[in-house]
This record gives sequence, C-alpha cells and structure tokens, in this order.
Amino acid sequence: MAANHTSETQRDGWIELVDELYKLFLASPFHNEEQDVRNFWASVTGMHTDHAADQKKLFELLRDFKQRLERERRGERILLQMESTDLVPLLFRISQEAVDRAGGIPAWERLSETEQKSLHQEMYLQAVTEIGEADFEKLSPEEKGSVDLFLWAGCCMHKDMNAFKGAVTAMEAFTQSHGGKRSTRFTLQ
Repeated sequence: MAANHTSETQRDGWIELVDELYKLFLASPFHNEEQDVRNFWASVTGMHTDHAADQKKLFELLRDFKQRLERERRGERILLQMESTDLVPLLFRISQEAVDRAGGIPAWERLSETEQKSLHQEMYLQAVTEIGEADFEKLSPEEKGSVDLFLWAGCCMHKDMNAFKGAVTAMEAFTQSHGGKRSTRFTLQ
C-alpha cells in the first residue's frame, strides 16, 4: 500500500519494489554478473490501470523513467567503447562539472566523501544520458518507436458501471411512463 495516492509516490513504490526483487535475485544462484535492474525496465512495454488521472500520470512517469534508463544504458555502452583519448577528457569534464556544481573547489572540499560521490554520480549519469540521447536521435522513427514502446491500457470498469446505471435509469423511466410500478429489483443505491 502506498503512503498516499500521488502518482509520484506510486512510481517510487514500483521502482523500490523492482529494486528489492532484483536484490533478492542477485542473492540467488540464478543470476549472472551482467544482470542490471535496468534490464527489467527495458523489457516493460506497457501497463494496465484504471482511467483515474493519477494512473494516467503514473503511466507517464514510468514511461519517462524507462526512457531515461534506456538513454543511460545506451550512453554507458558507448562510453565503454570509447578510446582513451576521448574518454579521459570526458571523465575530466564530468569531474569538473561536479566541482562546479558544488560551488568550486573550496565548497567541494567541504563536502563529505559521500556527498562528493553522489554529486559525481549525478554528473556522470547526466553525461551518459546526454550521450545516449544523441545516439538515440540517430535512429529511424521506427527504431525509436520500438526502443521506447510503452503502451497504456485502461480498464472499462467505470464505463461499464455507468452504462449499467444508465440502462437501469432508462428502464425505470420507461416503466413509470407506461403506468408500471417501479421495480425494486433494478433500484440502485
């Protein structure tokens, strides 16, 4: 159960659940070293929810999350194939951007090691995502559609219920207009 029903909380709950399941999987004898939780999100191609606004927003949030992870993975694959003459300047730039984001060298030095690593990781992910996005843009529209495939299907429960209620109301009106008694069997509360 989510602490609240905001779309962001629901998204975070799904991400946390998948992360926990992957940790269990990685602790089992069935994994190999190449397993990555992003593999799961890459294979998700849709979701089925009701038509509520929070569920539609949840779909959009998870679609955006899936696309971001795909661009990260794409960028990392390119990074791993780079020659050192291209890689070293990129890594230096990432480090420089982390220091700049902290507010310069004096501010960087005041950060804890954990804060420095976190900021460096943030800048690294930003860089590989940009590289991945640039590579993604080279794909044909068909290839892009295949990579980003994420469909939403909404259930019709509320529409079916509303149609049933409408039919009952129409039958009651018809019966009353033709001198009949109102049937308690069709009364909705």
